[in-house]
Amino acid sequence: MAKISINHMMLLCLGVVCVFVLQAPAVSASKSVGIGESLASEIPSNLLSINGTVFHDLNGNGFMDEGEPGLPGWTIRLVQYDMEVLNVTTDQLGEYIFEGLNAGEYVVAQDLMPGWNQTAPGGGSYNVTLVDKDGERYDFGNFEGAVLATSIREYPLMRPSPEKLQRWIEVFKMQPLAEIDPEISAELDISPTGSLSLLNHLQYIPAERDQWDCGNCWVWAGTGVMEIGLSVEEGIKDRLSIQYLNSNYLGGSGSDWACCGNWLVDLANFYAGTGKAIPWSNANGHWQDGGRTCEMGSTSVPAGVITTTPNYPIDTIEAQAILTHGVGSATAISNIKNVLNQNKAVTFSFFLPTLDEWNIFGQFWLNQPESALYNPTFPDGKAWNDEQGAGHDVLCVGYNDNDPNNKYWIMLNSWGTTAGRPNGLFRVNMNMNYDNYFTLGGQGYYAFYWETLDLEYDLPEYGKDTVGVFDPTNGLWFLDYDNNGVADKAFYYGAPTHKPVTGDWNGDGKDTVGVFDPATSLWFLDNNNDGIADQYVYFGASTHIPVTGDWNGDGRDTVGVFDPTYGIWFLDYDNNGVADKALYYGAPTHKPVTGDWNGDGKDTVGVFDPTYGIWFLDYDNNGVADKAFYYGAPTHKPVTGDWNQNGKDTVGVFDPATSLWFLDYDNNGAADEYVYYGASSHVPVTGNWLQV
Repeated sequence: MAKISINHMMLLCLGVVCVFVLQAPAVSASKSVGIGESLASEIPSNLLSINGTVFHDLNGNGFMDEGEPGLPGWTIRLVQYDMEVLNVTTDQLGEYIFEGLNAGEYVVAQDLMPGWNQTAPGGGSYNVTLVDKDGERYDFGNFEGAVLATSIREYPLMRPSPEKLQRWIEVFKMQPLAEIDPEISAELDISPTGSLSLLNHLQYIPAERDQWDCGNCWVWAGTGVMEIGLSVEEGIKDRLSIQYLNSNYLGGSGSDWACCGNWLVDLANFYAGTGKAIPWSNANGHWQDGGRTCEMGSTSVPAGVITTTPNYPIDTIEAQAILTHGVGSATAISNIKNVLNQNKAVTFSFFLPTLDEWNIFGQFWLNQPESALYNPTFPDGKAWNDEQGAGHDVLCVGYNDNDPNNKYWIMLNSWGTTAGRPNGLFRVNMNMNYDNYFTLGGQGYYAFYWETLDLEYDLPEYGKDTVGVFDPTNGLWFLDYDNNGVADKAFYYGAPTHKPVTGDWNGDGKDTVGVFDPATSLWFLDNNNDGIADQYVYFGASTHIPVTGDWNGDGRDTVGVFDPTYGIWFLDYDNNGVADKALYYGAPTHKPVTGDWNGDGKDTVGVFDPTYGIWFLDYDNNGVADKAFYYGAPTHKPVTGDWNQNGKDTVGVFDPATSLWFLDYDNNGAADEYVYYGASSHVPVTGNWLQV
C-alpha cells in the first residue's frame, strides 16, 4: 500500500475556523463565516486519536482479561480510502496510538507475527468512524500456537429468577400480536411449501457475532431484526452497535443490566426512548463487553464515550408477539412464515427447564454441522429447575420446507462460530411442539416464544444535491451525502488527465460519477459508483469542456460539450455520440454550467464569468440570457445544484483557497449555506448521491 502523510488527507480536516469576506461586486454583501456556524455540533474542535492494545489472549476469548500481557513490537497500520496513512509499533505494554487524526472513516489492522493466531477482532481489522470522540480499546488478541478448541468455553444463557421469568412471560402475553397479511396467507395456501432467507439483508461477521460471557442474547437477536429492517426499508446494510445498548440500558449497571438477560419488548422500549440506532463502526461502538457477566454488575464502556453520529433515526418501534400457542402446529408455522414473508426477521426465545436439555443443545451446537436439525421439544410438564433452567434468544432469518422429511427454520446464533458452523447458523425442526411447556410453582408455562418488531426508520429524504470532490492526483472521489463536511463514500475512478462529471445516467434518481478523457474524447460513465464503467460514449474533442444534463426531460442525464474557442454548445440527448442540439452561448473566458433553472424538468445552459463574478442563465437554450446576477470571485469555481430540494437548480461557488463552499438557494446573490469540504487541488462536483 502507498504511504501518505496524514496531513495530505485535507478533505476531512476539521475544526479550523475559516473566515472569508465576499468581494464586491461578487455578492451583494460581505459575510464572515465560522466553521461552527455551518456544521454545528457535528464538527469536532480538536484532532482525534485511535488507541488499543495488542495482547496475548491466553484463554482465546477475544477480550483482554486481567493478567493477559501486552505484546510489544507488533506493527499496527492505519488505512483510509485503501491507502496506508500511518503505522506504529506497540510499546513495552503492547499499547499503540494514532494521534492527530481528522474526522473520517478508518481501518485499523495488525501485522500478524509468525506462529501466532489472531483471536480479535474476528474479522481481522476494525472499521472506525471518528466524528467527535477518540477511538479507544481497539485491541488485537493473539494466541501463540494452535487455536484454542471451541469446546473449552462456556456459552452464556439468560438465567432469570423464577419471579423474573414469570414476569417476562406475563409481559409477552400483553404484547400486541404481529399482523398476519391475508394476501401472503392466500399465497401460502396455494403454495404451502417453499423456502425463504433474509440473511442477505444482514451485514455481519460470524466470528464477531459473539456474546462470549455476557447474557445479552436478547440484544443480538433483537438488533438483528432491526438490521434486516434497515436493509429492507432503507436499502442500507450496516451492522448496528450492540455495545450502545449495553452501555446505555438502565445506565449500564445494576442487577438487571443488559448482560443479565431481558425480553424483546425491553429492546423496543429502549430504542423508542433513544430514537436512533448507532452503527457498529462508530467510535467505541464495537462490541467490548464480551468479558463481562451479569454478576459483574456493569458495562466496561461508559455510555458517554460512544459516538452517536452518524445514526439511523427511528420513527416507531414496537415488540409484537407472533401467535403460535394454542392454535395448532399448522397455524403456528403459517403465522411465522407469514411474518418472514413480510421481510421481517423473527426472534425465537426458548426456555429449557434442566441441564439435560441444555447439554443436548450444547452438544448439537458444538459438534453438528449447519445442515443438522435441532428439535427443542422436551416432555411436556417437566419441572423447571431454578439452578439449571435458562433461556436463550436467537434470530430466525428464514425457512425451508421443500423436503417433507427435512423442514426447518433457519436460525442465526450469537455464539460466534464452530468448526462445523462457519456462518454461526443452525436449523430448528419445523415439526417441533409449539405448545411445549414446563411447570413452575405448580403452573404450566410455554417454553417457546416467537416475536418480531413493528419498526419504521425516519431517515431524511436525501432528495437534494450535495457536495463532493474529485482528486485528480490519484483519481479518488469523496462524496458528502448531507453537506456535513464528512465524506460518506470514497472510491477510485478515473485518471489525472480525466475531467470529472456527474449525472443520473440510468434514471434511478441517483447521481453517480463519470469521466471525460480529452485525449480520446471518450466518456466513461459509472451507474452505481462501484468504480467500474457501465456506459461508454465517444463525443467531443480535446479542447472541449465536458457538461452533462437532462436535456430533453426524460429523467436521464446525458453528455454534452462546450467549445470555448467559439462559445458553441453541443448536446447529445441519448448518448449515441451525435449532437442533437447546438447553440451559441458564452465567451472563451466563461465557465460553462448547466441546471434546471426554472423547474421544468429539463437542464439548460449557463455561464459564469470569473472576471466579474457574473452568472448568465438561459432557461430554454435559445442562446439568450434569462437571468444575470453577481455571485462569487475570480478565483472561485462555479457549481450548481438543487440545494434545498425545491426542484430548481441554483448556483454556488467553491473557494479552493479555503475549501469553503457558498451555496445560494434562490439565485439572489447571497449565500444560504456554507460547507467546509475538500482541498485546493480538488475539483468540485455536486449531485444527489443518495436519493431515497
